[in-house]
Amino acid sequence: MITEQHEITSIRNERDDRLNVRALNELAIKCVRRIFDKKGHIVDIEVNGTLKNVCHFADIYFCKDVDQKTSFQIIICAFIDQLYKEAEKNTKESVEDEWVNDHPRKSTKRRRCDTLQHQIGKVVNNKQLIGFLSGAGGTGKSHVIKTVCRYAQKLCEELRVKFDKRSIVVTALTGAAAVSINGETTAKAFAFKREVRNELEEFKNAYLVIVDEVSFASVADLQLLDEKMKEILDRPVEPFGGVPIVFSGDFTQLSPVGGVPLYKCDDCVTWKQLINVFMELKVNHRFEKDPGWGKLLERFRDTGPTTDEVAVINSRVVGSHKGPLEKNIPPDAVYATKTNVDRMAINDAIFVKHLEKTHSTDANVQPLMHTLCIKAGNLRFHVRGTRKEYHAMEKKAQDIIYASVGEAHVQDKTKKYHDPLLKLYHGRPLCINQNEDVKNTMQWRKRHRISFMHLWEKLMYKTKQRSTMIRC
Repeated sequence: MITEQHEITSIRNERDDRLNVRALNELAIKCVRRIFDKKGHIVDIEVNGTLKNVCHFADIYFCKDVDQKTSFQIIICAFIDQLYKEAEKNTKESVEDEWVNDHPRKSTKRRRCDTLQHQIGKVVNNKQLIGFLSGAGGTGKSHVIKTVCRYAQKLCEELRVKFDKRSIVVTALTGAAAVSINGETTAKAFAFKREVRNELEEFKNAYLVIVDEVSFASVADLQLLDEKMKEILDRPVEPFGGVPIVFSGDFTQLSPVGGVPLYKCDDCVTWKQLINVFMELKVNHRFEKDPGWGKLLERFRDTGPTTDEVAVINSRVVGSHKGPLEKNIPPDAVYATKTNVDRMAINDAIFVKHLEKTHSTDANVQPLMHTLCIKAGNLRFHVRGTRKEYHAMEKKAQDIIYASVGEAHVQDKTKKYHDPLLKLYHGRPLCINQNEDVKNTMQWRKRHRISFMHLWEKLMYKTKQRSTMIRC
């Protein structure tokens, strides 16, 4: 166990609880502390916001990946530089702050803080960071983002500055990507589909914005983001409201639905001319245990596959001449299907295996509580020759639908798909299409405290649909 700690006086002005330059300077005096557990793993690194401390933190968390280190340093320095700007603003507004006096010793402290601020600002050329973090899947883009948030939160805790979901606004263009980085969708965070109301107060202490999966963004999305941020932050002249912003993604992955990728639009000034820092991650950490497979996928991404590589992929198709047999597939395998009908059939087959493994065929044995089926209620059919006349289905017709019809076959008037018989059991992967309270949801999932009854109640409350629940 190695610990070093220097006692210092309060880093806050007792008469002013806002962040100020004295707080930043006095925190920088504190030494770096590392704490190791018995196995030698680092469990805590004290932060103080200096460039030396940032580099040391990056060396510990990113080991030998130079690209990740550099990207982390650039992004976190932009965050700290924004903190300095906010501190300068608060110091000038606070006439009671002792640094406004001309005492020589106080002037020395102020020069030291100016030096630290210059070192941090030099990393981003004293400009508003508008960066693009790129790299193939598995190179660690999400890891860099999460580490930036971890360092920023620890720094704010040391400064006793409030750190919430708006200190670093972490968003993504899609809901699934937002969940993976503990964020929210960009449209929801910046009110894409509604008028701006009270966001100015909510975003007044926003020091950094991160937008993940930028490959999904169209020109219209980026321009709308620029307009909304200017309106929310009340800075109509500065791009993106004057806040440092980092776009993350890989343009070789999926393109915007019904739109043109940003790199193909020569007239997109918001993207072509405003990006001032490009960060690319090159080392793929996802395939460390299978580098051959990783190299094959890398060639798929960059130059396209060869004939032999296509043959290797086809050899893994279930049911093909040389492909694996269904009985040899591990239970946790991930499937790639061409259509939703195929996906639905595989899920139903997995559910049947689950029933065979866990349930008894004896009618006298009580059903288990960890398996539920939710049946759609009030099934009706449309009477031909009429516009709005519907009749209730007979029980036999309903049973046929429950047994043979799935999500891929049923759509409502808004083109949304519905499963007439939703099958749930403990351990089944779920995809909820609304990011409701992502932070707490992730904590529940980690602690394995998800209750099916609680989930059922929330689903029914959100959809307000009549359904029937049965036990299998």
